Amino acid sequence: MSMVGAVPARAGKTRIRVELPFPSLLPPLAHQVLGLRNLTFRAGSARRNVTTVADTADFRLVRAGVVLIHRTDPEGNEWGLSAAKWLELDEDRTLPAPDTEVPTEWAPILDPLRRHAPLSPVATLQVERQDFQIRGTAGEDLGVLSDAKITIRRGGVTTSRFREVTVGTIRKGLNPDQLAWIEHTLVDAGGTSVSTFPSLARRLGAPATNDTDFPDPARLSAGWFDQFVARKIAKCLRALVVGPAAGPAVELSHQLALLEPGLDPQWVAGLRSALDGYADSDQDLDQRLGLIDLLVADVRAPQLRDTWPTDTDAALERLRGVALTQVEQALGLLTEDAEERLWAEARDAIAPARDVILSFARGGRDRKRAKKLRRLADRLDDCVDTEGEALRTQARTAMPTEAFELGREYERVHGEAGRRRRKLLKELESLMAEVRT
Repeated sequence: MSMVGAVPARAGKTRIRVELPFPSLLPPLAHQVLGLRNLTFRAGSARRNVTTVADTADFRLVRAGVVLIHRTDPEGNEWGLSAAKWLELDEDRTLPAPDTEVPTEWAPILDPLRRHAPLSPVATLQVERQDFQIRGTAGEDLGVLSDAKITIRRGGVTTSRFREVTVGTIRKGLNPDQLAWIEHTLVDAGGTSVSTFPSLARRLGAPATNDTDFPDPARLSAGWFDQFVARKIAKCLRALVVGPAAGPAVELSHQLALLEPGLDPQWVAGLRSALDGYADSDQDLDQRLGLIDLLVADVRAPQLRDTWPTDTDAALERLRGVALTQVEQALGLLTEDAEERLWAEARDAIAPARDVILSFARGGRDRKRAKKLRRLADRLDDCVDTEGEALRTQARTAMPTEAFELGREYERVHGEAGRRRRKLLKELESLMAEVRT
């Protein structure tokens, strides 16, 4: 659905796009040698309509790549909705509508974009369009030239006027030489050849051209740590606009937990609380809109810890260093006779460190680190004397004969765990040195 400008009627692929001065006349396009005869006005193609753009006062829809219009046309009024690809609409949508109430069936698409801001008319486009048949010297149809004049009014004041001319071929009608001649002639008449016409946002001007509330994660710089964090937020934000599923909120909370040492403690705690709260809720519309509002604010300015590097590579390297230091601190509490709790805590400290390294890996070195940590975690798990503790618990309530056998089994199991502990303790320093390299 073309919201602004002209689309050649019953023509194939558009080959030429030219912006002409608003008051100028179309130049003659006949060229005997090239086989171009004339332009013929297509009866019934002249159309005038008034298109009203509906949006919030700060143009939240247009800034997100969404155009919502109400078109008044002699052939009937209609609502139209066109959306950027990231919103996952199958196609542009239209609905016949004599009134000016936004179709309720589009609320699931529009509500997450506008949140609670009301929709109202923000601009009016007066469009005058007519189509011309491009004929060859034998009278055959070669293509269609469509000429559209558009006047934009905002607040009752004309803010811009422009004219879009497109040329499309019919089947294989216009050859490259003919197309080149037509384009050259239109440019000579004062036109400007373009590959695409400006978007509606550019035609409307500020605030429609302001940054979107829902930035494309791929367009955020990965080189700066705050933008690296913003990428994670933007991915979740877009997913929540598309649908209410809690999965993206859970994933973002996990990612922020891994990045937490580099983030402002109060800021990340508040954001993770909101994400976890949404995941644990029914994910109703009000909860969803509240979380979207929060993410719209936070994606613009993620808050880092004051002393943290701002360069992403340096920030992530420091993050990996912190994770490994936490592992070393847990390992430093271990002795052969240390409580089972300390051995279990040392084992459990490795999982988050591996997550940090794998989630933000920078090549093979980090993947090797993660493998070494996994092997260390397996060895620590063998040193946690879970079986021995279970046997000792059973022996306390068993009959004397059974308790004696359980005690002997406990001594055997506990002794094997002790040997594994002694061996690991001798190797810990070299194992952690390998992980660090």
